[in-house]
Amino acid sequence: MTLRNPESIHPWTLPNRKSSYRNSEEERADRQTAVEAQLPVWRALLPGLMEKFSRIADPRRPGSIRHKLTVLLTFGLFMFIFQYASRRRANRELTRPTFWEHFREIFPEVETIPHMDTVQRILERINPGELEEVMTATVKRLLRSGRLKALLVEKQYVIAIDGTQKASRGQPWASEALHRRHGENQASSMAYALEASLVSPQGVVLPFLTEFCENAAEQQEFEKQDSELKACKRLLTRLRKMFPKLRILVVADGLYPNGPMMALCRDLHLDFMFVLPQSCLPSVWEEVKGLRKIEPNERRHRWGNREQIFWWINQIDYDFREASGRTVGLRCMSWDVQSFGKRGGSSRRRIGRGCPGSR
Repeated sequence: MTLRNPESIHPWTLPNRKSSYRNSEEERADRQTAVEAQLPVWRALLPGLMEKFSRIADPRRPGSIRHKLTVLLTFGLFMFIFQYASRRRANRELTRPTFWEHFREIFPEVETIPHMDTVQRILERINPGELEEVMTATVKRLLRSGRLKALLVEKQYVIAIDGTQKASRGQPWASEALHRRHGENQASSMAYALEASLVSPQGVVLPFLTEFCENAAEQQEFEKQDSELKACKRLLTRLRKMFPKLRILVVADGLYPNGPMMALCRDLHLDFMFVLPQSCLPSVWEEVKGLRKIEPNERRHRWGNREQIFWWINQIDYDFREASGRTVGLRCMSWDVQSFGKRGGSSRRRIGRGCPGSR
């Protein structure tokens, strides 16, 4: 794999050692330096974000407004950026004098800090789709300006697709929520979403598109529920519509290597790289094992005390029959990465089309 900045692939990995700070003053000084280093980024991005926030309709009564909508949404953004686990902690951290001084350097017109409960109430009343439009517009602007070129992998942007459970309760709380049975008399409802994130070998993860798994409002209990695969098809269609000309490599886990999903990626002109479990696509595995004896493509590489063995097979034909009876043919590649070190070994198999190394 050819990287644009190969020297930056390792520094983001967290070291497995104790803290290097000798006292609390040294830690505070380092945190102060980190905040000051972020100020130029905030000065460049926040004005544009706040301008987009100002386009969102304010659902409050004009006579009851104390804080501008842009200020409330900006502090809501801070809560997620700094990964505060609760509004109580956000209230405590965002009202510290040091943070307030730096914030006033960027926005001197802001006179007071809103309470996080106020931020929550306004977020409950705003359409989430409007906030997602702000996020996607920001990503588009960064792509057009060339500021994300360092994330390219062989002239492609890597988009990771993965599902995450947002909430779960022991009783029904929304008709659209997915439900799961535990035994005969127990059931739970959950909110499940699929996230599309721009990722890179440098460790950058930029989520920008979400697709919820949700049932129809009037769906009967015996009807088939929405699923992660169905949501992924909707998400990929939205992704290509949003970036019609962008070169994209989609990466995902072992749920996705199947004929319909790979055919959809081909139809949308999306390259893909999926984890390939041993139990998936037996015809592909049979061809891979046979071709490996004829084409021993292999490369070895050492990372410190760990050795990695890469082997791959190109031009694998895979045919499947759709529900309509139409036979669809695909051509892809498969490869395996085996790692060996002092603590044993591991193996990771992938299947893909148009992936780095397949050209």
